[in-house]
Amino acid sequence: MCTEQRLMNLFLLVKFFLKDLASQNVIEYGTYRGGGALFLATLLKELHPGARIWALDTFEGMPAVNDRIDLPPPDDFADTNLDAIRFTANQLGLDNVEFVKGLIQDTAPAVYKELGSVGLAHIDVVLHSAVEYAQDSVWPVMVPGGYLVYDDATEPTCPGATRAVEQ
Repeated sequence: MCTEQRLMNLFLLVKFFLKDLASQNVIEYGTYRGGGALFLATLLKELHPGARIWALDTFEGMPAVNDRIDLPPPDDFADTNLDAIRFTANQLGLDNVEFVKGLIQDTAPAVYKELGSVGLAHIDVVLHSAVEYAQDSVWPVMVPGGYLVYDDATEPTCPGATRAVEQ
């Protein structure tokens, strides 16, 4: 679901800028069907062989929303299959990606301890609380000069994501 322009942005960051940072590790908040994570894992394997990506998602759809901030989530986010995503990663030889199932606020603390530091955080969640948590919690593991990339903050169908970034 990541558009070509958004994938190009990630490509440019990984290819030309991540190399200058103390860490080339990536964390992705919101993975859905794995397209962005598999794309990033492929780039990392080629350009930064020692780097890893952690992809955090419920892999079961969206949690409850705040009706005052978020629009009701589309049902299609529940149409995902973690086993199929892992199978695809395996078929592609991507041993540098770790898929972490659960709410990001429940799983991220353990991931932060394991990964140590990141150079790129791809925030691809649509709910206000998830965007807010991701952007606020990643700072202690973000290396100086690291990048935060928001996928949905400019989408009119994701007002919660937009509001979290603006706040």
